Amino acid sequence: MRMRHWVMTVVVALGVVCGCGSDPMKEGWRQFRDGELDVARATFLPLTRDAQRRAEAEYALGEIDLASEKYSDAANRFERAYQSRPSFAMAAAAQGEALLMLGRKEEAYAAFLTALEATDSSTDHVPRIAGLVGDAYHTTRLTRVQLDNYSPHFHPNGAKLLYTTHFDGSANLAELTLSTLESTPLTDARLTNEYAGRYSPDGKTVLYSAVQNRTMAALITHQGSGSGVRNELFFTRDLATGADTPLMESSGNVANPTFSPDGKKIAYEAVTADEENLDVWMMDADGKNPTRLTTNPEDDGYPEFSSDGKFLVFLRTLAENVDLMRLDLSDMSVRQITHTPRDELSGVFSPDGKRFVYSRFTVGDNVTLVSRDWQTGIVTTLSTSYGRNIQPHVSPDGTQIVFVSDRNDYLELFLMDLNRPVQPDTLKRQIHAIIARSSR
Repeated sequence: MRMRHWVMTVVVALGVVCGCGSDPMKEGWRQFRDGELDVARATFLPLTRDAQRRAEAEYALGEIDLASEKYSDAANRFERAYQSRPSFAMAAAAQGEALLMLGRKEEAYAAFLTALEATDSSTDHVPRIAGLVGDAYHTTRLTRVQLDNYSPHFHPNGAKLLYTTHFDGSANLAELTLSTLESTPLTDARLTNEYAGRYSPDGKTVLYSAVQNRTMAALITHQGSGSGVRNELFFTRDLATGADTPLMESSGNVANPTFSPDGKKIAYEAVTADEENLDVWMMDADGKNPTRLTTNPEDDGYPEFSSDGKFLVFLRTLAENVDLMRLDLSDMSVRQITHTPRDELSGVFSPDGKRFVYSRFTVGDNVTLVSRDWQTGIVTTLSTSYGRNIQPHVSPDGTQIVFVSDRNDYLELFLMDLNRPVQPDTLKRQIHAIIARSSR
């Protein structure tokens, strides 16, 4: 397999609530959300001739161009939106994002400063700008050892994390208590790797994958794991007794298991033997009744349940890149969610289902952390800190995101506090400092 924004409440500022209806603005956002970009563009274009809705329509068209990576067109659209409403700070911030993607950094930073000086009553544009120059919210490093740590997952009580730590040539599961940052090993296997751990919704069980070979390589599966031989086996561990139960009779080409919100099902990826490609599968929580869900000739991997359990989001390898797809479990219909030339990586829903936090490749091997508003389809950036920012998981109360980053050389766990956005004055100083450094 070649598998190689926390979104602001801009929809409130725009007066937009997605859904079907007679309002063309609402309908356009619904179309944008569902990936019907050309249809949405045709819906928004006539609204630019309405003086009362021009700013909103130009902004919406800019978001379509941004999602399509037509950055020059997006910059022009956002500029027109801001000119139509000089207090429209989000439009100025979005223009800066488009200019930044074009490499026009000086103009981008000027647009950011313009947005920060705007008299908009909303401050939703501030985290959007902050995520484009660093971290959008206060971020704390949780692990400080010269070892790779990855695959974090919040316990349902929000007080601790399950994660994989790589030491002595093998990967093992451990728990991290957030109040003390003390780590407790859960597994200590010497000849296998245990990773990709997930708590059950009731917090009583851990689901994990064991690779039946010892390796010095960290098992980072932030994308589908590919159709090569994996030789893995899924287990559940009873946290009260420590007993492990295999969910399969023998190891196979499977990976990335995850519980459904009610804990009754497990979605995972597996290589279909007769076709030798990766597909999304689902089975009962006890390992029975495995069922193939996708039959695409390309590779499908890394499934994630929606918060209500009604659909899955997964990664599909397309002609030149990897995109997010949606699989409705009621009728097995599949719809493409992202349409960018870049590769998207795995992600997770917020508990309320309103946001999907995931990662995507940018320049070189850098990977940014982003969030997609599931109602509007607008994507905003949470972190552009250097390196890879991957494998996010959202806390049960929706106020924190734990993720993995190698900004300090090793893969470490970081915690983003969504209640602590970067302050405007701090952000202004940060941008001025960036401008000063770039002018030297």
